[in-house]
Amino acid sequence: MADEKKYMEIVDENDNVIKYEILLSFMLADTGKHYLIYTDNTYSEDGNLKVYASIYSPLDDTKMEKVETDREWQIINDQIQKLILKNNKIKENG
Repeated sequence: MADEKKYMEIVDENDNVIKYEILLSFMLADTGKHYLIYTDNTYSEDGNLKVYASIYSPLDDTKMEKVETDREWQIINDQIQKLILKNNKIKENG
């Protein structure tokens, strides 16, 4: 059975509502922070899917914070690479 896609909406600084697909959420035990990786399903000029990441609280999902440390970004990039590999395997076997 295919995974059901999850979405969220964010209001930008111009009061535009933007719908994002949630790709992955995870928590780092050593920081206690929860992270969200998401996309608006648009592509950059070089053809790459635009992907974003934020820190969020599962108790208050109305607020998100910027990811600030290099270590956090490295872990997020590792998670994105795992998602890419997983999706490639699904396409190969699908």
